[in-house]
Amino acid sequence: MGNKSLYINPANSVPVEDDKFPYGDASNTFQLLSCRLSDLRSGIGKVVSIQAIAAGTDETVANGHGAFVVPAILNGFDLSAVGAATATVGVTGTTTVMLRRVRTEPALGDSTTQFDITDLTGNSFKYTYDATGTDPLIADNLASLKAGDVLNIAAQNFTAGNNGLFTLTAVGANFFTVTNASGVAESDKTIGTGSIVPYKHRDMLSTGVTIGNELYAADGVINTSYDDIENGDVIYVDVDAVHSGTAAKGLFVTLNLK
Repeated sequence: MGNKSLYINPANSVPVEDDKFPYGDASNTFQLLSCRLSDLRSGIGKVVSIQAIAAGTDETVANGHGAFVVPAILNGFDLSAVGAATATVGVTGTTTVMLRRVRTEPALGDSTTQFDITDLTGNSFKYTYDATGTDPLIADNLASLKAGDVLNIAAQNFTAGNNGLFTLTAVGANFFTVTNASGVAESDKTIGTGSIVPYKHRDMLSTGVTIGNELYAADGVINTSYDDIENGDVIYVDVDAVHSGTAAKGLFVTLNLK
């Protein structure tokens, strides 16, 4: 096989040809500046190349500088290496680049699962499974839920203000908390015909790529617990630190997948 390349069409958020794949959702929430998928020059695998920050733009600390939606052709691949490059050399300190995988998981519980929703004040609300109906198996661990994960709560029998898309602020045995200015305290509310769908955020690197007085680095350490990818996963490029003197410009990230 040759070194065939596949490209994202920036004008489309869904595939328009066999050699195109989506870079985001219909609202362009996950827009990339550019992205390219090619075969590894040696061995079996693919390389995803992402321009997360334009070449003339200063790097800044932020989550989601770029995001790549995994297409079906990459289902079942694992991240084997990652590199990051800048267009200019930063001065003093380092830039740290992380990869974050967001995966849509099966809904929690079912129509019979019942919650009590408590106002903790300060717009903080606690949703507690009260042991009625199917156990949603909520626990504070990576296999279940963690603070920072996101829930899409769309329960038929909850007050409208208790439904929505929320980032979890805390998780414990049988409960989670969110910040919700529209929340309402209520008890004995089943999910009904709706659902509560988790979007789990997991770091694909246990140690980020660190770019010092250089244009390129590939010293990131793969987190083997979360190196696998599936169709529909979203892989975000996060910048956790930038050079403290003069920020480097541009950010280009390559993912080796096998």
